[in-house]
Amino acid sequence: MPTKLQGEMTSRETIDVIFNDLENQLLDKREISVDFKKVVFISVYFLERLERFVEKANSLSVKSTITNVNPEIYKVFQVARVKDILNTCC
Repeated sequence: MPTKLQGEMTSRETIDVIFNDLENQLLDKREISVDFKKVVFISVYFLERLERFVEKANSLSVKSTITNVNPEIYKVFQVARVKDILNTCC
């Protein structure tokens, strides 16, 4: 079951809670999916945490997948040139 995110990803506190939870899941899962369907905005801090999360998942051989990314958010990934994140998008 994917982790579903929604709204604006701007609050550091909320972002830290999200990624702490996702990183804890890395310990006991072989695959993690994050659904971006309802995400409308991401901060630089969110982007940095997402990149670190994907890198950590890769280092632990956990398959991470980002689904339902709207075109505006995907464009941010492209402009930021975050290859690891782009490779996880479906």
